[in-house]
Amino acid sequence: MSNISGLHTAATGLKTAQTRMDTAAHNISNVGTDGYTRQRVETAALSPQQTVNGPVGRGVEVTDIGRLRDAFLDERVRTTGAGAEQATAHADVLERAERVMGEPDDGITEAMATLWDAFEDLANDPSEPATREQVLGALDDVARRFNTADRDLDALAEDVTRQIREHVDEVNGLTAQIAEVNEQIDQTGAGRAYPDLADRRDHLVDELSELIGARVADTDDGSHRVTVGGLTLVEGSRVNALEAEEDGSIEHQASGQEVPAGGRLGGLQAALGHEDDEGYASLHALRNGLDGLADEVADQLNGQHEQGYTVGDGESDPSQGDDLLQGAGADADNGGAAGLAVAAGLAVAEGLQPSDIAAAKGEEGGPQDGRNAQALADLRDAPFTTDNGEENSEESESGGETIDRQLRELVGGLASSVSGQRRTADNQASQAAIADEARRGEHGVSIDEEMVDLMTHQRAFEAASRVTSTIDEALDVLINRTGVVGR
Repeated sequence: MSNISGLHTAATGLKTAQTRMDTAAHNISNVGTDGYTRQRVETAALSPQQTVNGPVGRGVEVTDIGRLRDAFLDERVRTTGAGAEQATAHADVLERAERVMGEPDDGITEAMATLWDAFEDLANDPSEPATREQVLGALDDVARRFNTADRDLDALAEDVTRQIREHVDEVNGLTAQIAEVNEQIDQTGAGRAYPDLADRRDHLVDELSELIGARVADTDDGSHRVTVGGLTLVEGSRVNALEAEEDGSIEHQASGQEVPAGGRLGGLQAALGHEDDEGYASLHALRNGLDGLADEVADQLNGQHEQGYTVGDGESDPSQGDDLLQGAGADADNGGAAGLAVAAGLAVAEGLQPSDIAAAKGEEGGPQDGRNAQALADLRDAPFTTDNGEENSEESESGGETIDRQLRELVGGLASSVSGQRRTADNQASQAAIADEARRGEHGVSIDEEMVDLMTHQRAFEAASRVTSTIDEALDVLINRTGVVGR
């Protein structure tokens, strides 16, 4: 090996050691950067030089500065993260719905219990006007609790739909950024991305996955193809935008198909619900249950009240009872919880007397007849009747479907759905945390490792420098001192 070639060999060592120290410094500087992946210098020995003494090595070259990235860990983090976001978003909405219902102290259960007690008091003392006014007040409170619950659930559904629109805008923003990075990577050379650009793209994909459950596939040119449910969102620098519909669904504008969203958007959509929902795990199912209960309360109270008679006021004869509640029930034009109200003919504000409540069972029962009031109170635990007026005896044997039982099923079903969904969210979050920790251990920067590497590269640089100095001294002797004897 000539001294000149030796200098070249030492120079490659200096250059490589310097690159390794620069990379270690870059890693240390980004130890707290979210989404940063530890970088590593890849090297290879240069092809040897053929000499009379055989092949002699010519040093080292840097072949790449790559990332310590594991695609399997990325996929696991994105899958578990999307699942955790979906379950958490769903659970959060259900918990808000539970607060809207106000059970057990400030909800329909408390109002219905007060109504049953008011009917009991009326049955015990039907001649007392105060007990009749108490019934009217309790009826009004029941109607208002239904109205308030329906209005608040409607407001909650509108808020969830608004969140869906905002998140869809975020998705469109992220896909545009991913396409931009794809284009930048393409400009750096086919199939080879700058590590920091690739980190930025992976971080954007992580956020996108949490929002909508996106999947990623690498292409031959080094870019990412991003899909959701088989529908392409990003391919190279091309973006397919999404649009949120009024009902909370999401449309893929390029194909016109509905997007089967996962992640946070999927959780919000699940919380909104649809016609096929079971139980009370969605706002749609909860509102259906609330409307059904309001209709049943109106039907049962009105039906029983019509079987009784008013006491009369001395100037008019006793008359058969009319509706207690209006705006709900099977015969109402505007059924459900939203339209439930005390019948106008019974409202004290309209100037009519509480004596219009049909507490008596018979027309000749007199002012002390409270049998129909007792029958109204007994509706709490009375099985529903069929359309032809016959009691559903098959259900009665197993407890039957009653107003009180239907109310308990509604309240208990919602509480069960909230509890179950929260457990699911906690489990998913735990899995996501484990996956993220595993990826951080593989991808993240370890200060201890970087310090050891930095010291190693420093020693390598010093050694290459020493080689350079040694060859320099040898060349000085060869050039300046050889052949000077005898001068």
